[in-house]
Amino acid sequence: MKLRKVKPADIKVPEVRVTAQFDEDLYQQFKDSM
Repeated sequence: MKLRKVKPADIKVPEVRVTAQFDEDLYQQFKDSM
């Protein structure tokens, strides 16, 4: 699974919608990498 580089300012998605797309562990790694 490839993650596109996104500017944090472009991310305006509610967390519920984001977590629905990511596995919890992967989502945590994604948040940590920001």
